[in-house]
Amino acid sequence: MFIPIKKLVGKSLKKFGVAEAVEKSLVLEEFSKIIKELLGTKSIKRIRPLYVKNSVLTVACLSSVAAQEIKLHEREITERINKKFKKEIIKELRFVL
Repeated sequence: MFIPIKKLVGKSLKKFGVAEAVEKSLVLEEFSKIIKELLGTKSIKRIRPLYVKNSVLTVACLSSVAAQEIKLHEREITERINKKFKKEIIKELRFVL
């Protein structure tokens, strides 16, 4: 009998307590993809997702203009991330200038 590798990896990550950290890093990666789609590749240079804590995604921006651009799309970004992970993993965005 074969066990899909996806199940083995998922169980191992949970067993060693790193599943949450891996999930959070995947959220950061997904955020970058969404920003690239919404605002273009030039925006990636001005915007960096930092970390997720207590369902808040903290984002570093080089300018207040970049933060405002993201704020305008905040609802769409959080909905897309939550849809991707099939749970409410992000409730809001916080900005660091």
